[in-house]
Amino acid sequence: MATPNEHSGLECQIGVLLTLPIGELRAQWSELYAQPPPQALSRQFLIRAIAYRLQEQAFGGLKPATRKRLLAIAAGADTLQTATPPIKPGTRLIRDWHGETHEVMVFDKG
Repeated sequence: MATPNEHSGLECQIGVLLTLPIGELRAQWSELYAQPPPQALSRQFLIRAIAYRLQEQAFGGLKPATRKRLLAIAAGADTLQTATPPIKPGTRLIRDWHGETHEVMVFDKG
């Protein structure tokens, strides 16, 4: 567990992140995560991820049960996004788009 002095040191470390150029943020990511950051990450995301990692090192990470639960939720979210809800035959789908009404009738075979 971190002491009050470690807390202020951590706060300073996190505060400095806001002033670092992206190249230094990428170097710090590489040091903390032991791999280079993906190229597409924004500066803001790098700052947040590095700050999280610093806090994780100071205070400990997620409990195994919490990590397991989050992974289960994430796995379920993938299937929810790809699953198509069943639409019963006879359903009329109506949408107004750019001032024009479009109507689709659902049949037995789609």
